[in-house]
Amino acid sequence: MTLSLKDYAGSDGLGLAALVRARQVRPLKLVDAAIARIERLDS
Repeated sequence: MTLSLKDYAGSDGLGLAALVRARQVRPLKLVDAAIARIERLDS
């Protein structure tokens, strides 16, 4: 399952943790998505 940056942004921390536990997303992917969003908002 591939989630978009928009999907990550719409989830709370517990929801993201559940995705990591279910191995639907890797933690590094979440970190990369968070950094990308921060960089986009900082511009």
